[in-house]
Amino acid sequence: MRAALLLRVVLAKMAHEQPFMAATPPPGPLDYSHSHPCVRWFRSTTLPLRVPLALLKGKWRARVCGAKRPTWNPRFEAYVTALRSATKNAPRDVGLLRAATSVSVPGPLLPAGVLRCTERLTRPDGSELAVEFVWPRAATPMAELSRKWSTTSAQTTPDVVRTTEFRELLRTAPALVLVHGGAHCLCGRGTHRDLAFRLALATGGVIVMPDFRRPPDASSADALDDVRAAYERVLE
Repeated sequence: MRAALLLRVVLAKMAHEQPFMAATPPPGPLDYSHSHPCVRWFRSTTLPLRVPLALLKGKWRARVCGAKRPTWNPRFEAYVTALRSATKNAPRDVGLLRAATSVSVPGPLLPAGVLRCTERLTRPDGSELAVEFVWPRAATPMAELSRKWSTTSAQTTPDVVRTTEFRELLRTAPALVLVHGGAHCLCGRGTHRDLAFRLALATGGVIVMPDFRRPPDASSADALDDVRAAYERVLE
């Protein structure tokens, strides 16, 4: 009886060309896409200010009131607070999000004693893939620095990665292919350069960061091909 009644309801809805699915759920607390355009514009433009303030707020609250979770320390709680603020106020546009999240870490803020070099590989379609190598400076004392960047980010000349000294380092030292985060469509090599520098100092090896293609401009298969190309470059 219930099955027959349910079938009649479904057929009646289909006859009136009404969708049987429930209405779209209302936006959650982290979604302001249905807000007034002025509100969306204000939240997006003030994002660079809101995130640092949320970071300070999280640190202050953790020290004064204690951590929200037993396993959280003040630094982690501050990061969570800042991330929530960024998620709430970030614009719902990939281009704007990339512009806001692709800013490289300034050279003077990076750890000292590390070198980096960018090599450009050629893809099968003729386009170029930028691969950045990061390693401890003490491992290649003969490396020549680029005059333009030597005082800010320890950028070497492009031909360093082809020298015998670097080849020997790549053959004997540990190598790590670092695929930067960002939901596979945001951020870049510059945003994760601080992490790469610290990994190089901690491991004494070479950190390899490919500038892989990202959706929606490319497919996930293209990104995987770029990461594989960087890995094969390490194996050469």
